[in-house]
Amino acid sequence: MHCTFNSEYGYFGMPSVESIREYLPEDQMDVASDGFRFHVNRHGIMEKGQAGRLKSMEAIDLLYGGSASMPLDKLVDVSQLLQAEAIKAATEQARRRKYSSGGSMFWMFADAWGEVGWSVVDHYMRKKAAYEYVRRACAPVLVSVKEEECGLSTWIVNDTLRPLSGTLGLKLMSFDGSVRSAKLCKVHVRPNCSTCCFMERMSLMRSGEFYLAMFRWDDGSRTAENIFFFMNFRSLKMPKAVLAVSVVER
Repeated sequence: MHCTFNSEYGYFGMPSVESIREYLPEDQMDVASDGFRFHVNRHGIMEKGQAGRLKSMEAIDLLYGGSASMPLDKLVDVSQLLQAEAIKAATEQARRRKYSSGGSMFWMFADAWGEVGWSVVDHYMRKKAAYEYVRRACAPVLVSVKEEECGLSTWIVNDTLRPLSGTLGLKLMSFDGSVRSAKLCKVHVRPNCSTCCFMERMSLMRSGEFYLAMFRWDDGSRTAENIFFFMNFRSLKMPKAVLAVSVVER
C-alpha cells in the first residue's frame, strides 16, 4: 500500500469461544450451522447472499492449512493469529513510510454484536490476538523488518520528540532456539522520523528460521523488538514444542 492516507483496511478474525457461546446455543457451535453463519459479517462469506465458504476458512487453508479437521477452538486461535499478522503488517508498512504516509486507520475496533468480523475487541469486550499486535505496532518507538528484493531491511520509527541512541541487535534464529548468525550495531535515530538502520543480503527461502530484531536504549531502560517470518505459517517447519512445568511453593 503506497497511499498517502490509508483510511480503511482490515482482516476477519473469529471472536473467542467464550464469546461465541454468549450468542449461540451449544447445538449451533459449528462453522457450518445456520446460527454460526448468521453471525458472520456479510462481507465475510465468499458469495453474495451469504452463500459459499467463510473467508476466514479460506484464509486458514491458504496460509495455515487443514481447516476442515480443526475443532472450533483451534479455528478461533488460527483465525485470530492470521488477523493479527495482517493488521500488524499493514500498520508497520504505513509507519515505515512516515510523512509519505500521513495516516493509517484499520477497520475496526469493536463489534456492535456477536459476530465473526473485523474487530480487534469483540462485542463482549474480549480482546482478540490482534489487539496486542496493534498495540505493539503503534508503540511510539517501533522496530520493523521489511522484506527487500535481495534480503531484509530493519527500520526504527521514532514518533517521540527526542533523539534515540542505542544498540540494534539482529539475529537469524532457528525454531529450536539456536542462533544461526548475529550482528550488533550502534544506531542513532533523529526525533519524529522513520530510519532504515540496517540492510542484510540473504535468501528469503527459509522455512525453519526467523529473524529477530531488538533495539536497546543506551541507558538500558527499555527495549523494542520484532520478529519476521520468512514464509507463511503453512510453510514454516517448526519442531514440536517441549513443555516443562515446575511448581514453586511460596
